[in-house]
Amino acid sequence: MEKAANSFWQDFGKPILVLVLICAVVSLALASTYGVTKPIIEENQLRKAELARSEVYPGAESFIQLTNPGTDGCKELYQTSDGSGYVVTVTAKGFGGTMEVMVGISGEGTLLGVKVMSHEETPGLGSRVAEEEHIGQYTGKDKQLDGVERIVGASVSSKALKTAVENAFAAVEAAKQ
Repeated sequence: MEKAANSFWQDFGKPILVLVLICAVVSLALASTYGVTKPIIEENQLRKAELARSEVYPGAESFIQLTNPGTDGCKELYQTSDGSGYVVTVTAKGFGGTMEVMVGISGEGTLLGVKVMSHEETPGLGSRVAEEEHIGQYTGKDKQLDGVERIVGASVSSKALKTAVENAFAAVEAAKQ
């Protein structure tokens, strides 16, 4: 009987104990790594967002975060420190998933810049909406977005970008009220 108990321990108990210990050590190492890298990642994301705001609203010295007006897709809303315009981060549903776009809008309602921050569109086709050749056509437009063309074969992705820009204009209008 003692041999059967010892066999059970060798066959089942010992391997389970070893696996539990390995899992505990790996979990502790993962938690430690996360704790060390989380602040670094957050700081890099803040720096990336600040740089992007400067790209879509060139010439602004700094930005003041405003309360989100709660309009469709609005994620963040900033006003330039001199009050001359706004930078809005908005989302829209694309073909492959959510597209996050940062938009710079002057106080007169003119687009100063558009930058696709992230997207899940089809590589090589839908992803072309993030290329300067496509987003450059938005610069200088007003909220009517007259003359903005879609990418042939990527109409859902193109429409998502246009919707994101329209959502940015709506957020700015809501913030002004």
